[in-house]
Amino acid sequence: QGSSQGLQVLISPDISLSPCGRGLILVLLVTLLTFSTYKTVLKGNKIQEKESKLQQIRIKSTLTGGPNGGGRSRRWSIYRRFDAEIAARRWLEKTRRARKARLIRQEDEEDFRSLPPLIVRKAVSSDPLVGDNCRFGTFPSDDDKKTQRRGTIERREGRTLPFEYIWPLVASWLIVLVQSVLRGGHGAPSAIGLACNSSDYWVLTLMPLTILVGFSLYIGYRLRLTNRLKVVSNYTFVEGDLHWIKRRTLVFPAVCTTAGVAAGLLGIGGGMVKGPIMLEAGVSPAVQSATASFMILFTASSTTLQFAINGQFPGEFQFDYMAWIAFIGFVGGFCGLKCVGYFVKKYKRESIMVYTLAATIGLSAVAMGFIGLQSTLSDIENGVHLGFHGICDNK
Repeated sequence: QGSSQGLQVLISPDISLSPCGRGLILVLLVTLLTFSTYKTVLKGNKIQEKESKLQQIRIKSTLTGGPNGGGRSRRWSIYRRFDAEIAARRWLEKTRRARKARLIRQEDEEDFRSLPPLIVRKAVSSDPLVGDNCRFGTFPSDDDKKTQRRGTIERREGRTLPFEYIWPLVASWLIVLVQSVLRGGHGAPSAIGLACNSSDYWVLTLMPLTILVGFSLYIGYRLRLTNRLKVVSNYTFVEGDLHWIKRRTLVFPAVCTTAGVAAGLLGIGGGMVKGPIMLEAGVSPAVQSATASFMILFTASSTTLQFAINGQFPGEFQFDYMAWIAFIGFVGGFCGLKCVGYFVKKYKRESIMVYTLAATIGLSAVAMGFIGLQSTLSDIENGVHLGFHGICDNK
C-alpha cells in the first residue's frame, strides 16, 4: 500500500514552471501550511478522542470485573451505571461500524462490475489475483479456497520489498532523470541541443508525463484486482486499510499530483502536504509516516536533480555544506523516529504521531513565513524585480 501511494505521488515531477514573485510565494506558502496544520490537528483530535474512549471503556470494564462478571460483588452496585454507559457506547459504535461496512460493501460490489470476471482456474496458477491452486483428486470446499487465498494475500502483504510496486517507482525515477538530462536547463545544457521553449522542448517535457500517468493507472488497476480478491476471500481489513475502488484510484493520484505541484512551486517538502492528505483519506498514522518516508526518497532525489539541472542552486556547489545538511537531516529523522516511536508504544496512542506532524508543519509555516517576509522586504528595499519571469530567462 505504501509503495503504491509513493508511485501515485511520483507522477508529479517538478517541471520548470515560471517562478513566481517572492511575495506571492510567501502568501501561498503560509496559506497552504496553515491549512495543512489545521486539518492535521482536526484529524489528530478525532484519533485522540477515539483512543480516549477505548481507554475509558477498558478502565470501566476492569473496575466492574470485566464482561464475564467475575469479582464484581459490591463493585457492581457502585459501577452499574458505567456498565450501562459502556453498553450504550458499544451498541452505537457497533451500529456505526455495520452501517459503514454496508456502504463499503456496496461500493466494492459496484466497482467489481467494471472489472473483468474473476477466473477460477483448475490448473496451478502463479498469479493469485486471477486463479486458484487446485490439486488433482481433491475437492476443496469454498471455505478451503478462501483460506488458501487469504494465506496467499497475507504472504504478499508481508513482503518487505514488493517487486511489482518497486519497479514502476525506479522506472519513473529513471524517466525523470533521462528527461532532465535531455531537456537541460540553466545549470546544464541540453544533451541533444534542444532550444528552450521550442516545440521539441515541450514535447520532451509532456511526453514522459503520459508514461508516468500510465504507470499510475496500471498500479491503480492492480490495486483494484487485489481489493476484489480480498473481499471475495473474506480477508480481514485492519483499521487504516483502504478499499481501492476505481474512484479512489483516480481521485487520490489527482489530489497527490496537485499537492506535488504545490510543493514544487513553493519549495517545501512533499510530506508536509501529502501527509495530511493520506490521514484525511483514512490511512492510519503509522502507515502514513512510513509511506511519507518512502516517497521522500524518490521525490526529494528527483527534485534535487531538477534543481541542479535548472540552475536553481545559487553559486557553486559546496559539497561539505551539502554533506553536513544531509547528515543533520539523517540524525534528526532517526532521533525523531525513535523518540516518537517510544512515546507511541509507551502511551499506546497513535495520535502522538499526528500531533507531531501538525507541530512540524505549523512551526515550518511560522519560520518560513518569517524568513520569507524578511527576504521580500529586503528585495523591495534593494529594488529587486518581484514579478514573474519567463521560463527561459537566465535571471
